[in-house]
Amino acid sequence: MLTNIGPLNLRQGFAPLCPPIRAVLLMCVGKIMDRPAVAEDGKTIIVRKECSMVITGDHRFADAAGYLQFYRCFDGYVNDPEHFDHSLYEEKKPWDEKEDPLALLQ
Repeated sequence: MLTNIGPLNLRQGFAPLCPPIRAVLLMCVGKIMDRPAVAEDGKTIIVRKECSMVITGDHRFADAAGYLQFYRCFDGYVNDPEHFDHSLYEEKKPWDEKEDPLALLQ
């Protein structure tokens, strides 16, 4: 589940797990703001647009390693959407193939 609180003029938020919706991962995107950053040359300070993204994951479905796979894939897309190749991100399932992952939420 993705929620965007930026239009509400909020910098950051934490999306709590909500059992009735049965979402295993929630992402809360904050307001896009101009922030100072160091350029790639390591000497120049530039202004760039940034926003915060807070991810909440249900530990009954996966551990941090499982959610890290999602984060790395998402980060790859955000940093270079034109050349994104999902096949570069190996899927490692945190459950046994015989087990229904959604059954873990019940």
